[in-house]
Amino acid sequence: MKRAFITGLILFLPLGITVWLLLKVFRLFTSPLLGLADVVLNALETHFHVSLQMHQTLAHGIARLLSLMLFLCAALLLGFTGRKFMGWISDLMFARIPFIGWIYRLSKEVTTTMFDPKNTLFKQTILVPYPHSDAFALGFLVGDTPSYFHKYVQKTEVVVFVPTAPYSVAGFLLLYPSKNTYPTGLTIEDGCTFLLRGGSLDPTIQK
Repeated sequence: MKRAFITGLILFLPLGITVWLLLKVFRLFTSPLLGLADVVLNALETHFHVSLQMHQTLAHGIARLLSLMLFLCAALLLGFTGRKFMGWISDLMFARIPFIGWIYRLSKEVTTTMFDPKNTLFKQTILVPYPHSDAFALGFLVGDTPSYFHKYVQKTEVVVFVPTAPYSVAGFLLLYPSKNTYPTGLTIEDGCTFLLRGGSLDPTIQK
């Protein structure tokens, strides 16, 4: 029970923290814009000598719409110019927090390993029989089995990481004979996308 709780917490926390931060940022944009929307509506009412129904509701709606537009523009701008800056800010905010910092670093390492094209930890996207011989799981070829394990099991030749779906920060490290691995022809990024979409995306569509 305790192990299951910790595993669930590890998988949930990155998502929960992300949602919480997005809401905070969205409200940060919305608060000052609410006053601006209120001023604009008052000016319209005065100029046209009309009384708008649900004045406060309209003001909140306009403020949230403007906030969303600003948020999307900021995200797009940072995507082009601020990747290193945002990475530095994220490290400063999360990396030093006890327990949360460990989760953040783990998630960052796994994500970087999977999506960074310069990272060579994973060699191929493959299929392996798991959890039994009649079922197959998508995995990533890590490399040859360390010689240390050959004194226990001779027939294992390669190391395969089989991640969980859709959150790939956890998984299983398995040792297989080479004959039981089946190359898929997918890139590591395509394999990760397939996992993150819960298998709902046909990889051939991306080609």
